[in-house]
Amino acid sequence: MPIEKNNGEGFDLLSPDFIANPYPVYAKLRRQAPVFWLKESQSKGLWVVSRYRDVLRCLRNNTQLSSGRGRGSSILNALPEKERRHYAGFLRFYNLWLLLTDPPKHTRLRKLSNRGFSMGNIESFRPYIEELVDELLREALPKGRIDFLRDFAYRLPAIIIARLLGCPREDAEQLVEWSNDIAILIGLKEISLKVLHRIEKSYLSITTYFKRHIDRLKGNPDFHVLSSLIAAVEDEEHLTREELYAQCVVLLVGGHETTRNLLGNGLYLLFQHPDQMEKLKNDPDLTPLAVEEMLRFESPVQFVGRTAVEPFELNGQAIRENELIMLMIAAANRDEEVFENPESFNIERKPNKHLSFGLGVHYCLGAGLARLQTQIAFKALFELMPNVALASERVEWAPSPVFRGLVSMEVRF
Repeated sequence: MPIEKNNGEGFDLLSPDFIANPYPVYAKLRRQAPVFWLKESQSKGLWVVSRYRDVLRCLRNNTQLSSGRGRGSSILNALPEKERRHYAGFLRFYNLWLLLTDPPKHTRLRKLSNRGFSMGNIESFRPYIEELVDELLREALPKGRIDFLRDFAYRLPAIIIARLLGCPREDAEQLVEWSNDIAILIGLKEISLKVLHRIEKSYLSITTYFKRHIDRLKGNPDFHVLSSLIAAVEDEEHLTREELYAQCVVLLVGGHETTRNLLGNGLYLLFQHPDQMEKLKNDPDLTPLAVEEMLRFESPVQFVGRTAVEPFELNGQAIRENELIMLMIAAANRDEEVFENPESFNIERKPNKHLSFGLGVHYCLGAGLARLQTQIAFKALFELMPNVALASERVEWAPSPVFRGLVSMEVRF
């Protein structure tokens, strides 16, 4: 029997308990209310979709669902009247992000961006990634103890994505700091004017940076991901400067946030499952399968949003136009109907059809790069630090329902 829209009783996407461990809630939703209307106190409410088959259907549905319709507008409409004009231009920029566009605009932007993320181009970065991983780990060796998130997982993808964008290595930390501010827009939390001002300030800073950076890159024959995008602007291939700057931010956010969390979540999972860690140490060839299981079991991105562009039915529920739908990727990844013993962390799991990188036209652009970095990192880590261990049982998850990752994790070796 279909459930009725409720008053939001049951769980809170922003509560500390949910952030610490959302999986019991996901399991309950899959069993009792796979398409559930969550009424939040500070918003109109949203649909929460938790079963694999329903999430899969929605990820493939580009006609009835939009990836970005009204995201910036909803933030703008929540602002006081006098603030709307000031932030209107900035939020229009937000709506230009690749992951927030729909075909045909998305098709055009994706085609241009894909050129820099072909498997051949990504694979050509393997020697550089191996060298960088080795450098960062050997730098840590004499210390005997580090914060794995701060000293390795944060730095590695930051330097790599800066390199891919043709940016100097010394700019990596500042670029990621700006992009982390802008990434706050992706969360569900109400954004105060103070925070919105900080986000806008970082947006202006990063746009100014890329204006100068792109001028320096013109005519540079060296490979970088921006090359095809810059050429599209110069050739008037229907790409504006503003769209170009927006994609730079998307590449920074996506290229850093997901990989950092994958590295941290993956190592923490191995600490929690010592039998699986020993298995991986004894057989490094299992690393690709292990990385896929890390992605499934602790998805770095817990869910993605869609907006209904027309009424339709999903698992007995009537979805109305303009209603927001959260596709709970992390819940789908533990669906009993798809995965055998889904609550078991098994680095030899095969097949492993997780949805952590999405599906369809919005499949993660940098999935191959994230996999490559993580595989190289874990092989090198256990070779150089075979006795790495968790230094403290106390860990803290970042306060985001969207990006799942640890704030810090002390390890010793």
